[in-house]
Amino acid sequence: MKILNLLFAIVLTGQVLVAQNQSPIPRISQQLTDYFAAYPKEKVYVSTDKTLYKPGETIWIRAFVTDGSNQPLPKDNRGLFVKLCDSKGAVKVQELFKVSDSSAPGDITLPDDLAKGIYFLCAYTPDAISSEEMGVSVINVDPLYKNQWIAETTLKDSISISGQKNEVQAVLRDISGEIQKNSSLHYQLMNGSDVIEKGKLKTDSKGKLVISFALPAKTNGEPFVCQLSDNREEWQNELFLPSDLDPIQIRLFPEGGMLIPGTVAKVGFTAFNKWGIPVDVEGTIQNQEGTIIEPVKTITKGLGFFSIDNANGQRYKLVLPGKSQKDLTFDLPVPNPNGMALSVAKTDAQFISSLLTFADKQKHSIALTVIQGSNLSWAADMEINGTGRIKIPAENIPQGINQLSVFTKEGILLAERIFYIDKKQELKIDIQPEKNSLNAGESMKVKVRLTNENNLPLPANISVSIFDQFRGCVVNPTINENLMIGAELETPFSLISGAFKGKITNSMLMDIYLISNNVKGFNWAKILAFQPEKTEQVKREMDQFLNKNFDAQITGYIADYATKYKLLYKDHVPEANYFANNEDLFQKIPKQVNRSNISLENQRRMLSSGTGIMEVIKTLKPYHLVNNQIVFIGSENSLNYQSGALIVLDGQMMGTDISAISGISPLEVDHINVSTNAMDIQRYTGLNSVGLIEIFQKQAKSKTPDAINDVTNKYDGKYRIPNQFPAIPNNSKRDIRTTLLWIPAQVVDASGQFELTVTAGKVLTNFIIEIQGGTDNGRFGSGQAQFSVVK
Repeated sequence: MKILNLLFAIVLTGQVLVAQNQSPIPRISQQLTDYFAAYPKEKVYVSTDKTLYKPGETIWIRAFVTDGSNQPLPKDNRGLFVKLCDSKGAVKVQELFKVSDSSAPGDITLPDDLAKGIYFLCAYTPDAISSEEMGVSVINVDPLYKNQWIAETTLKDSISISGQKNEVQAVLRDISGEIQKNSSLHYQLMNGSDVIEKGKLKTDSKGKLVISFALPAKTNGEPFVCQLSDNREEWQNELFLPSDLDPIQIRLFPEGGMLIPGTVAKVGFTAFNKWGIPVDVEGTIQNQEGTIIEPVKTITKGLGFFSIDNANGQRYKLVLPGKSQKDLTFDLPVPNPNGMALSVAKTDAQFISSLLTFADKQKHSIALTVIQGSNLSWAADMEINGTGRIKIPAENIPQGINQLSVFTKEGILLAERIFYIDKKQELKIDIQPEKNSLNAGESMKVKVRLTNENNLPLPANISVSIFDQFRGCVVNPTINENLMIGAELETPFSLISGAFKGKITNSMLMDIYLISNNVKGFNWAKILAFQPEKTEQVKREMDQFLNKNFDAQITGYIADYATKYKLLYKDHVPEANYFANNEDLFQKIPKQVNRSNISLENQRRMLSSGTGIMEVIKTLKPYHLVNNQIVFIGSENSLNYQSGALIVLDGQMMGTDISAISGISPLEVDHINVSTNAMDIQRYTGLNSVGLIEIFQKQAKSKTPDAINDVTNKYDGKYRIPNQFPAIPNNSKRDIRTTLLWIPAQVVDASGQFELTVTAGKVLTNFIIEIQGGTDNGRFGSGQAQFSVVK
């Protein structure tokens, strides 16, 4: 970090101090340097060639790594862990790639038997000390069977009121879009693992059905979900049922961090349910006597604000009316008679205009700093005579998220405020395909031009993906949204970015969002208390602890992170002609062997009541024990050398000895599958012919998976060498690629121009050309264009 000289601030009421020997700024700057030297701040953005994959496909990856101020990291070789996690946080595949020039290309091959669902691609360096420093990209894995069903579900009311009737309306189609008439469906209303109601219905001649339901008066704290399934439970659809019983979490953020008596203050707030989904709320601000001061409601889902006049040191609360329960109340912070209020009135490319007000109206010596990441970009000492209006020159303050902090002359933090500088500094990516459409096997040139905001050419390092539009069903943040905002702040920008219509500006909404937020991993108390000479040994011990426990952190983080995506995600039917034009992309659902002779519901009831795992297995298929192994009746193959059934726990082979499961509580188990079918057994091994027991826990435990035995993967020591994207398909006569081109790291020179060639395959659809990347000075950008492949 560079230590800056004090820069000039325009002070309308107050003056800049001359006696710099009284300044706390040199110490603050040194503490920043020491702290982030020991705990360097990094950001990782991970992109993929598309977001919808079939089991067995390859995910092509590019990760960008920057420091806390969005500058490229030093150009040395280092590792980047890349892990594919399921929605419970369990690691399915992992690799270690090498980072060079602040980026890492890579690839991961999905297991052929990977279950349908939402997965999370996580990337982080060995220096990461928190799971929040990971780059995370959401992907969908779906085998896309031609006869699988898709239920288009809607709720009659957006919020279900407990004890009152509500309806789920559904239209059942197959993936081609064909209506499924007179088809039987099972439904269950679930509260976590508790079954509230269940039944069987049939669609009408238009593929429609209606489920009437009433939620109970109480919840067990888990989400309400409506599950739909076919008779054989081969297909399942889940619909989240928002209700008035959903726990609401409100966080209140006075601007600058505190309220003081006699001053009007802005207060931002966030409103999420327990599972991280932003919600609309409406209520009132009331004083300590219960008098209503003003009405309040969110201005966009998850975000709101109000102004409060803290006259006479009154205490206030936000009250949300309950529908089937008592009002919810959230207390505002008590006004501090010895505090200071900090507000930012205006932010533009020239100045940051702020107002400082001391509650006691007395003269105070203070220091101000502006920080981005770990870098101090501006600082000044001054005296404030009760109130000071300050204009901070923006010239040397970098674009993006910055933090203005105010300290006493002793270096004690008084207030802090996040603001955003938009200097209109862009990496603009213009993509010009040679044609609007191609025939199968036809090629064309695509010209790419990179410029700044003044249309002058820029050199940059970019990635290129050309993929089937249907395979972009999950929308992840762009590189500029992620690195400039999303990786910086605790409240995710992705959850409210839709209100900005893709454009980040210094609007009122952006200002409220920043008031209602904190910078990830930035804590002045820890920074100012840091003592390098006393903490080096502690840091080494902590690093060892974190390295041992980081997998557990990832498991918990992803499990929480995943919930909102699982609850909100819906399957979708392709566009009208997509299925008809590309039937080769879809296969029929393979016949399933019914491995359990009792229903999952009965299993779960037995397990939740404490019935032992061995007893539950026996109800599924009778057995006797031989040499501490389970031998199913009728499967004996030798009296002297009898082998037992293979035990698999959450996808991991545990052998045949029952001691592998002796420490597992039945309360931790969700369900068990038992099979003696050879095809089922061979999914795990070809050495066992007598049976398979698959045990699935409610919370899958993170475990480093066995290395994938893939002869195409090569290693340089501990680092995986990335495979090359195949420029030519293996079978040109049956070219059904849904990713036509992947270039993970294309260096564009000072001309800002680059040309690529794309060749169409036999998949008839719209293809997206997506390019994103960054420059050496921290400008990021993304761009898209499209063309069609036709008959």
